[in-house]
Amino acid sequence: MRIVSLLPSVTDIVCSLGAGESIVGCTPDCDKSQLHAEVLFSEPTRRRAGSHDAKRVVDSSLPSGQDLYTLDTERLTSVNPDVVLAPASAGNARVSNLEEALTQLADVHGVTIERFDPLTVEDVLDDVLRVGQIIGLESQAEAVVGRLRSRLFRAQEYVTPFDARAPVVGLLTWVDPLMVAGHWQVQIVERAGAVHPWNPTRPAARAGAAAGPQQAQRHAGTPLLVSSDQFWCHEPDWVLVAPCGVELSRAQSLAEGLVGQNQFARWARSHPGRLWALDGRRTFNRPGPTIVDDLEWLVSVIHARPELRPPGYPGVPVLPTEIPPPGLEPGTR
Repeated sequence: MRIVSLLPSVTDIVCSLGAGESIVGCTPDCDKSQLHAEVLFSEPTRRRAGSHDAKRVVDSSLPSGQDLYTLDTERLTSVNPDVVLAPASAGNARVSNLEEALTQLADVHGVTIERFDPLTVEDVLDDVLRVGQIIGLESQAEAVVGRLRSRLFRAQEYVTPFDARAPVVGLLTWVDPLMVAGHWQVQIVERAGAVHPWNPTRPAARAGAAAGPQQAQRHAGTPLLVSSDQFWCHEPDWVLVAPCGVELSRAQSLAEGLVGQNQFARWARSHPGRLWALDGRRTFNRPGPTIVDDLEWLVSVIHARPELRPPGYPGVPVLPTEIPPPGLEPGTR
């Protein structure tokens, strides 16, 4: 089977099933170290960084400064796919012509288009099973889901439900303006024994016992734009900067830029080692098998369990030496 994957997380799923060699076309953000596939997108056009047009951020789900790609329709047709694994239509803001290209591929060439739109951890695991069904690797998919669940359960064994006060983790998926996490990201934070009070999970209707510690039926809303005051009113113990679609080096620069702001500077000075920059392409924003790495890493950090930390996890602390001394923060006299 010849597969085109237009979602990095789904590419990860296909590779986890041992079928990476079947992928003939992919996105620029897919892990190409496992592939011999052709990138099907033109060079990105970067939106102007620093814009405060909050309405555009919410409407498009694409904060300013991210990349806007164009799908190369000729290249897509030339790789002759049997199936295209694509995002749901609501999630196509980063690809300007995706819907038009997929419609033509299905109508003219008869290619099967399969859509994916995971919102929860359980959705991600279900997507593994679904991909297995689509490409004829059901037994392999069941085995992968079993291993992922075992790792999820093992990480949560390090979390005590009896802490008098759970740590508050602020997970930022954009910084200008501030955007806090949603969907599966919040589930991961809460499963790690922390709270994310800006956008907490809530039990689904008739959830019953399934709304308990494993959170199979606890869901968070979409990522939210918040003001600085709204962010700091919850007094975070940890702040994780994982800007969607942004590589680690740039995420680190964005986090360091936050430290130059008064409230962040004061907080970072009193919370050394608790501001982290994360690769926004490979962590938390990528709803595939790597969400288990995210949980293991977060448990390892906030519960001081280094043995759980995945090797090579793409995150770095923003060091206290980068923090202005008291009284010298920008904007003070």
